[in-house]
Amino acid sequence: MDEQVKPLILQEQQLDLFNALLSKNKYLARMYYGAIKVLNDMDNLDRFALAAHDLRELMEKLPNYIDVETKAHNETLGDKVQLLKKQWHKTCSKTTCVIDGTWNGEIDKSLAFQLQEFELFFKWHDENLPKRNEEITTALRKLDISGCKLPISLEEQNVKTWKQLRKYFLGIAHHGKHPNEDDFDSKLDIFEGFLLDRLYPRTFTDLDEIDQVIQEGYNDA
Repeated sequence: MDEQVKPLILQEQQLDLFNALLSKNKYLARMYYGAIKVLNDMDNLDRFALAAHDLRELMEKLPNYIDVETKAHNETLGDKVQLLKKQWHKTCSKTTCVIDGTWNGEIDKSLAFQLQEFELFFKWHDENLPKRNEEITTALRKLDISGCKLPISLEEQNVKTWKQLRKYFLGIAHHGKHPNEDDFDSKLDIFEGFLLDRLYPRTFTDLDEIDQVIQEGYNDA
């Protein structure tokens, strides 16, 4: 008879987050559980990368499950560059403004079209990052069950923290970083606490403290 697989026993903070995610969507909870499950498999030499992949996926998919559109996040720089590169090669084969690798003469129709595409690309690039930050801000607001309206400075710090965590897990998932146990556990603890601060019910004492911090932020503005 095959040995039964023992269920993973989650720690208190992990169980709280699992249940909070489950209340939003079962697939979010599954991603998180999968990350913790593989992280606890000490025989798996690639456990950090696999756990980081699940956590990165959780961060990317979470807005979709709370009905926050992430159009800017879905438009990647790599895809845009590849399209621009393809258009550039096509322009070079058609334009009369280049002979033997040397550009000369008046701008023809093909080159004019390409210059316009360059302009659109740089405009997209300048606008994409602010839009991504807006999407993250909207998602974090919608996650926060406290309903507290935070000062802009705190919202910006939350977006920064979210992006730093995503960058960290992304780097490990792609094997660009090789963390030790303490480093990964520290980042995971920050990630869990960050989500729980928004998903898990606070006590009245906690809310009073938050109100005080927010009021101090307004007074310093």
